[in-house]
Amino acid sequence: MRLAYLKARVIPFNAEGVICEEFGSIVIDIVGPGRLYGATNSCNGFTVTDVQKDQYILIDNLLAQKSYVLLPQGVSKPAGLNDSVIPVTVPISAAYADTLDVLGFAELLNISSSFVAASPDVVTAHTSPCFNFTGGATSEYIFTSSAASTANKTIVFSASDLSLTPTQKMMWINYLAYFFGKQNQALSISSVINKNYQCVKDRVTAGVKEKYAIAWTQAEPTANQFTLKDDTYIKTLIQDAAAVPVAVNSAQESNFSNAASFHIALQGADMLIDTTPLSDGQSYTDWLNIMQFTQGLDIFLDKEAFIQNKNVFRTGGLVSASGYPDYPERYAARPDIALMDVVAMQYPTFQPSYNMTWIYNFAQSGPVRQMSQLTNYTCGNANAMLQGITACDNLNGDPFVPPSTQVAPTNDTETENSQSSAPQGLSAGSKAGIAVGVIAGVAAVAGGAYMFWRKRKTFSEPSHNFYKMDDI
Repeated sequence: MRLAYLKARVIPFNAEGVICEEFGSIVIDIVGPGRLYGATNSCNGFTVTDVQKDQYILIDNLLAQKSYVLLPQGVSKPAGLNDSVIPVTVPISAAYADTLDVLGFAELLNISSSFVAASPDVVTAHTSPCFNFTGGATSEYIFTSSAASTANKTIVFSASDLSLTPTQKMMWINYLAYFFGKQNQALSISSVINKNYQCVKDRVTAGVKEKYAIAWTQAEPTANQFTLKDDTYIKTLIQDAAAVPVAVNSAQESNFSNAASFHIALQGADMLIDTTPLSDGQSYTDWLNIMQFTQGLDIFLDKEAFIQNKNVFRTGGLVSASGYPDYPERYAARPDIALMDVVAMQYPTFQPSYNMTWIYNFAQSGPVRQMSQLTNYTCGNANAMLQGITACDNLNGDPFVPPSTQVAPTNDTETENSQSSAPQGLSAGSKAGIAVGVIAGVAAVAGGAYMFWRKRKTFSEPSHNFYKMDDI
């Protein structure tokens, strides 16, 4: 227990403490000359408490059960705080990165230069051109996703927690901002991203009446294990894209050791997003074999829409020059892009000028783009990075109505709450394009078995030995 401090107040983003799934309105509290403070509702996984007006700030990571006291230069840790409360002198000028997803947030806050070093895996797998880890510099502060870390001056960054919705993950930009004195910028950026996300969500959910069913899968090629992913991020992202997440019911396990049972659980899926680790050069045919979809022996090849229409997608549509996917680095920071990708995957006419960022149609050998090909990727300019993602506002928020040329729903699927839905199947000619700046999210990524990505040289998903997908 921490000491009972006087005049302490938690500053939430929503004055009424609204629903956890919603971003809510922003409440700003001025606590000193020119000083602006804001923190998220505890639903997002952390709280920020201003103690005695500017003397110090307490940050509680509720997911990792870690606490930090932020102190100005020259100020010692207050007496009475537990030994477990970690003192941090702010603003931090140099930091070490031990998790990829913190980079996506740091980039938006324009503190890329503050991350002077990283673990070997982060150095190898990071995709953003805004970071330079070649100088060999070090820092006493380490940002990691592992709550088990015991290293001194470790700060646990839990935006990858599977219990968080897409917008809740994004709110961790405010958590990071406090350590670097960037609270004002974080409030502004999170507001813009939330506005983008909500506008897309409102338009598509208001107009789509018959919904596609989307399954998120992963297999472990060497262990004969299959997973139908259904964590909070995945389910919420798919639902916000006006689709039905294919999931087992609450009495069933989402992991399968029997391919036939796994195939039965996929019945009714119009589209499938997969994060199975593939080696360099492995093709869609190789993937079918890994998933044990065998010609002449499996009814799925004759019946299921995601097979018949070749609507099998992966999240490696944007990669570094060495083949590592950008999605694990930026998906948590940019849910607006992730949502647009899932919507565009289903409805290319939602915004015809939009090219998907992270998702691509693996079954149809969809295009993969390198980061170096992005002409509008700007370091050090958050406004530029936030612009041009969607044209949602230009359409006055009018409900999106799928064109009559879209193939009518063909399958029924059982959702987690046992409601039946008739999803729409995309025509075989509807391709998932992929471009740059926009998003994709669909990667509901999460995964138990999918622990590593390997490098990719072709259209197969790159795999590297770093990013643990359970952390997404």
